[in-house]
Amino acid sequence: MNIRNIAIGAIVLMAFVGGIVWQKQMQNAPAQQQEMAPQGGEMTGGPMPGMPAEEAPHPGIEWTTPGGWTDLGQRSMRVATYGVPKASGDGQDGECAVFYFGQGQGGGVEENISRWVGQFENAGTPDRATSDVGEFKVHRVAVNGTYLAPSGPMMEASGKLENYRLLGAIVEGPAGSVFFKFTGPDKTVRGAEKDFDAMLKSVRKP
Repeated sequence: MNIRNIAIGAIVLMAFVGGIVWQKQMQNAPAQQQEMAPQGGEMTGGPMPGMPAEEAPHPGIEWTTPGGWTDLGQRSMRVATYGVPKASGDGQDGECAVFYFGQGQGGGVEENISRWVGQFENAGTPDRATSDVGEFKVHRVAVNGTYLAPSGPMMEASGKLENYRLLGAIVEGPAGSVFFKFTGPDKTVRGAEKDFDAMLKSVRKP
């Protein structure tokens, strides 16, 4: 019985000491995790989760920015963002965002075009076209209606914007698909449509 009591006491003591060590480790864990975790942010701003904050991956192509467009720099999941001056009578500027997610990432052409069209109410039949720009295949879509203005980490609809227009293009680049998405009030987007198309025609290898 004495040996049994001693063994039980030793087990209890080991469990008690182990609990103290575990508690101290848990107290230090958040700081260690914060140092090791990649910097992240929502899609509306900040770096993409898992991506370095200082730079986005290179899309493998380059293009000429239309004159008069304002380069707003990189944002989360974007290699470029441009502000497009609003047309007379419109309430706000347009925005053209360029997305690149990596080789084989970002989904297929039909999937993305369907998603863009689905961001509009009463969109009707979108205008679509496919063309060759040098050695690249370019898929283009235009759609009008009430824009559901997706935003946030899950791209939920944050509001309805009436009389809006979207010009979208998917360039099949050498390092994967690059997505151009131009949205804004109908008059503003139509007024800058030639600029958008000229930008697509300027796509080239670096």
